[in-house]
Formats: sequence, structure tokens, C-alpha cells
Amino acid sequence: MHVFKPTAVALKEKLELFPGSVVSPAVVKLTFALPDPASSLHSLGFDLGLGDFVRFRFPGTRARAYSPTSHPSEVGSFTIVIRVYPGGAVSPKLAALNLSDTAEVTGPLPVPWLTRKRYHGVKHIAAVAFGVGITELVSLLRSELLSDTTETITVLWCLRKKDEQAIGSDLYDYSADKRVKFEYVFSRETDGKRADAELISTTFGHLNAKETAVVCVGAKASERECYLWFTSLGYKQRLLKMGIRFGGRTKSPLWTSIPK
Repeated sequence: MHVFKPTAVALKEKLELFPGSVVSPAVVKLTFALPDPASSLHSLGFDLGLGDFVRFRFPGTRARAYSPTSHPSEVGSFTIVIRVYPGGAVSPKLAALNLSDTAEVTGPLPVPWLTRKRYHGVKHIAAVAFGVGITELVSLLRSELLSDTTETITVLWCLRKKDEQAIGSDLYDYSADKRVKFEYVFSRETDGKRADAELISTTFGHLNAKETAVVCVGAKASERECYLWFTSLGYKQRLLKMGIRFGGRTKSPLWTSIPK
């Protein structure tokens, strides 16, 4: 796999996690075989604990970024979870693939001269996920739970309907770890509520801002607004911050946990 040169990967498994509804498009889990069956995302240089991702494209389409949800040490394959947007350039084509069909992928990204820098020393993680953006949190949380300094992780998952929680059923199981707490808000239920600064304050206000790193994942507009809410409440440290890479980069706890 290469950062710039597209590599063909074949679909190995496909599973519908959420069938879709009037207000929410379908969500599908796709597992692709790596070209080298003895390789893994880790061996190919992906540090998923720093938010590394892949880009898929088809002839005539722009590339679309996806965060793998499988463990980086998994040999021979990797998994993504996508929401199938009607009229989308890439997601409908990915969802329409049959087993053994191929798609073009590039990665690991971001490009070599950029990196995400992880804050050190924070004790608490405050995370907000909008819809299928939860997939971007899977590896980040996996990594933070391996950090000696992480005491608590609080996640606010913003969904449209309660049945969308099925999206997460095949992504994670943090129930055994008492450091992790999930909160949910549903915008399209009868008693629904949308995320706003007040909800952010209610959910995360108990955390010391100086000891907390925040992360918001989802549509770009939602992310920007969410970070503004956190900033207005005094939470200024982001879990990951984009920067220029000079030489090597500091590896995430997830990366260092995998034997060489």
C-alpha cells in the first residue's frame, strides 16, 4: 500500500449494520484483503492511535477518507464502516461491491510531511461523535486505554434515532472498562435533543479543563461547531493536533503495544 499510488484491494466480507430509514442512510461494514496476506496495517506503517486513515477512490471520483476500525495488528485484512449516502460519489460504490470485487486505496495518511501530535499528561478524554463518526474514535479510544495517564474517557454519541445504536454493536465493547462512560443524545426522537454548548457543559462540565483533552468527530461543520463549544467552556487542549513532521513522530500507545 502506498501514500500516493493507488493499490487495488479485494472485498473479503460485507455486513449491513444498519438497514437505513427515512432519516438515516444505511451503514455497512466492509472488510478488504491486503495485497500481501502476511501484512497488517501496523506493518504497513499505520498508527491508528494517531488517527491514520485510508482513502478510497473509483475511476472518475474524488478520493474519500475512512478510518479503519479493525485492530492494526490484524493480519491480511482491514475493516471500515461506512454510511451509504444516496447520491454520494464513493460510499454507494463501496456498498455495491460484491465479494472479490476491488477498489483503489491509498495510505497511510496524512501525507508524510504532516502528523498528528498527541497531548501528553492529560488525565481525561472528552469525546463527541456525530453519527457514523464514531468509527473515527474506535482506534483512538483503544489507544488511550493503553496510556498510563488516562483516568477517564467520556463519550457523547449524537444520533438521530435510537435504533442507530446498532452501528456500534460490532465496533467496540468497553463495558468491562470502568474508565469509559458513554452518553447518548437522539435528535429525531419524540423527546429528542440536539448537541449544543449547554449539552456539552452538562456532559463534560465535571472534568477539569486543564487536565482534559477533547476530540470531536463527524461531518466537518459539526466538528468545527463542537470545538467552538468546548473552547467557550475553557477546554482548549485537543487530543490530536495536526503539525509538521520533522524526522520521526512520537508513536501512540496503540502502536507501541504491538510486538515488533
